[in-house]
Order: sequence, then structure tokens, then C-alpha cells
Amino acid sequence: MPDWIYDALESLQAFMDKGSLADVASMLALSVIGTLLVVAVHEAGHALAALLTGNRVHELRVGDTDDVTVTAGAFRLRVGRLRGDADVGGHVIFDGRSATPRQVLAITLAGPAANLLGAAVAAAVAVRAEGMLSVALFLWTFASIAAAVADLRPAGDPDTPAEWNDGRL
Repeated sequence: MPDWIYDALESLQAFMDKGSLADVASMLALSVIGTLLVVAVHEAGHALAALLTGNRVHELRVGDTDDVTVTAGAFRLRVGRLRGDADVGGHVIFDGRSATPRQVLAITLAGPAANLLGAAVAAAVAVRAEGMLSVALFLWTFASIAAAVADLRPAGDPDTPAEWNDGRL
């Protein structure tokens, strides 16, 4: 096994040995924020790929509710809480009328790719961090990898971009 996995387990063990109630509460709060961040990175990957393939992005949504909506021209950014009713919420709406199946595939794979890139960066920082930050970053690394793997189960028809879904987490 790679050394960073052992480092992650050692950090978790140290946290469990010395963790206080305040540390546990902080970890729960970081888990909620981290989950939203995993979704945000994933959806940003889709949005960036859509833009790079010449498709206009209309909306990027993170969360299950509409707590904050920011509009810039025809683009909307919606951020909200996670209700936990179903899968972790988030989506990108882009103008896929002129998108080829290859472009749709690239846009679809960009979300999981962004999660894997984010996981690599978080792991690299976590190896150098200490304490609760290290534990939080390692947990975020594993959550990002899990999201990438879960979202590689596509649903829908890639020839119909409006019905394409990169998977369910």
C-alpha cells in the first residue's frame, strides 16, 4: 500500500486518541462543508468542460435547496443546503443542442476527473498537514474518490444531452 494511506490511518488514529467533543463537532461541520465542496468541484469540472467544448453554461447548482442564487447575465449559480433526501445534489445546465456525443462524453467525464484531481491535491496537502486538518483532508480525499467512482455509472442517452446524467452518488 502507498505510504499516504498509512499516513491517513495514523492521522485518524491520533485524532481518535486525542479528540475532544469540540473536535468531533468541528469534524461534523467540516464534513458538511466538505461534501458541498466535493459536489462543487465535480460540477465545476462539468461546467469548465462544457465551456471548453464551446457549449454555453446556463446554470451551476450545488446543494438540494436554493438558499443563495447569483445571476450574471444568462448564467445562474445556485448554492444551498444538503437535505439528504436522495443523492447528493448538484447539476450543470448547458446548451447541448449543438454538442456532439464526444463532447457530451467529455463533459460527463470532466466531473469525476475534477474529483480525482481535487483528491490528489488534498492528499498531497494532507501528507504535510498535522492534526485535525490532516484528518479532514484525508477524509475529503476519500470522499472525492468515492464520488468520482460512483459518478462513473452513467444514465440516460448520450445522444440526448438534456437527458444525460453522469451517475448517482
